[in-house]
Amino acid sequence: MTFRRAQPGDQLSIPAAAWNACLDAAEANIANQGQVAVVRGLRTGAADEVLIKNTTETDLDRFAVLGISGIMIDPADNEQAFKNQIALTGTTPTTADHLGKFAVLQEPCGAGKIARAKLDGLTVCKVDATDTDVFADVSDSDATMLKGASAGAACILWRQSGTGAQWAVVRLANKAAGGATVYEVYSVEADHLVCRLPSESGSDPVTYVAKPWSLRRSLDEGTTGTITVIYTNGKEKTVEDSAGYPDEVLRITPSYNNGTFPLAYILAMEVGDTGVTVDGEPVTLLDLNIDGRQWAEVLYGT
Repeated sequence: MTFRRAQPGDQLSIPAAAWNACLDAAEANIANQGQVAVVRGLRTGAADEVLIKNTTETDLDRFAVLGISGIMIDPADNEQAFKNQIALTGTTPTTADHLGKFAVLQEPCGAGKIARAKLDGLTVCKVDATDTDVFADVSDSDATMLKGASAGAACILWRQSGTGAQWAVVRLANKAAGGATVYEVYSVEADHLVCRLPSESGSDPVTYVAKPWSLRRSLDEGTTGTITVIYTNGKEKTVEDSAGYPDEVLRITPSYNNGTFPLAYILAMEVGDTGVTVDGEPVTLLDLNIDGRQWAEVLYGT
């Protein structure tokens, strides 16, 4: 909408639309200034702390966990305030959206309030882990603790003994140190590998690791044009061409199967969304394929 500007000596007669537009602009400016004033009035106590707004509807205790969902001040609205103070928004963490993207509160924070939090460095928090877990990351839909894992964004330096959620000292932003872990392969499925840590026994829970993208069954199974791909299992497939070309049998090479258990050793890393799920749960570990596995044609009789 375009408004005519007044000239010196004009008798003012303000249309309702123009007056309402002025009020809208003023209210938006005041609201933005209020947000900036709140941030300016708060200060973090250490270089590795940030401000975060609790956007959940629940009051949170000190050392609760918030998944990072956005920023409080958009640079498009106030670039200088955005540059002066990092201020984030946080929500209840989920494994689908917040693996490696979370902050631990350093003080209690009411619903809709702002508090200091840590994104990296040392902090206290509660962790639900086993005695063999070395790392931790967000616990799905739970802001009260982290969840122990074989790989994750937090390294567990010390933890109370016992089962369930226990107090721990963790180092956040652990991915900066690498985060790749060796796993033993026990089964090769369509799009993932069933693995265990070398230190685990056959009775321990398994860990799911996503295959490299090019080795996944979901990539090419079925018919496209004249080509039909039929999988025998997660390690072998046949490529048929209705145009009259000979069929090709392809296998993953080097093989995952060395004749004994474990079938192979791999190096995997926590990456977040791999696009693979098992029983409805996202698989967040990815095989780095350091052995260079790929599909190769099986030549019989040679």
